[in-house]
Amino acid sequence: MFVTPNALPDARILAGIAEELGSDLGFRTSAEAHARMVEMGPWDGERATLPDAPAGGSHAVRDGELALATWKLMIDNGSLQDGEKYLRATARTPVCRVSPSAYAALGAMVTLTGDRGSVTLPVEVADDMVDGTVWVPANSTGNGVLADLASPGSGVRVKGADQ
Repeated sequence: MFVTPNALPDARILAGIAEELGSDLGFRTSAEAHARMVEMGPWDGERATLPDAPAGGSHAVRDGELALATWKLMIDNGSLQDGEKYLRATARTPVCRVSPSAYAALGAMVTLTGDRGSVTLPVEVADDMVDGTVWVPANSTGNGVLADLASPGSGVRVKGADQ
């Protein structure tokens, strides 16, 4: 455990930044932030829709494309795991996650093509995935999504293996 008596909690840092920008988050401590989250409870409203990208923008999603979402997994192709073959062997198999309706149209294996190249992955249904979006792990194949496929939020073409 690291003990740094002069360190401030993240909630205090965020509250300070907000104050400098002329806003009040309504909390200054981790306990106050937790109390606000408990007070609000879990989200039970409608899911947000994907915002419309500006025409011709770098993140424009065109007809026939899905918006690319990504995130790094705990165990992936990260350089801090170099030489750790047993640890790396515990990594999840990279998959492409899509909504149930997209899965019905695509099948069990897809090729995603972006402005930087293509990646072929098995498909997994994610019941909570928004239609029009595809998720792939950020750094589990090749040189990673940014180098080999496209930027997050941009459009990628997704084609089923048997299409």
